[in-house]
Amino acid sequence: QLAGRYANRSPKLVFNILNEPNGPLTTEILNGWYADVTPIIRATNPTRILLYNGGGYANAATLKDMVVPASAGAYYMGNCHIYPPMSFTHGGTMQWVGSDEQKATPLARIRDAEDWVQRTGKPMTVTERGGNNKRP
Repeated sequence: QLAGRYANRSPKLVFNILNEPNGPLTTEILNGWYADVTPIIRATNPTRILLYNGGGYANAATLKDMVVPASAGAYYMGNCHIYPPMSFTHGGTMQWVGSDEQKATPLARIRDAEDWVQRTGKPMTVTERGGNNKRP
């Protein structure tokens, strides 16, 4: 329904097909779901940019297992969210000092996103990242 409603909107509008899939929506399950839903979207939006996330709340580490369906055509991008370290970005007690240990996980997720770009030749966007306003 939404695809049809927004079919004639600006080409600047992109569709993030499913934001932060998690829980039972593993990347394996998402691959099948994307294969089913992409042709439905493409029927009314053949050149709309589609954003594909892996599972685990769009964790970049899941991109390696994501399969974008051929029906996506040329108009798609990978998408991920990068929040680690969670104990800092989500109101925990960690004090950020920029140590190598604190940087390791976010840098690993950035490398995961870079690996996906290299493997697919498609662009990537990080639509959520960082902290929140609950920190002192």
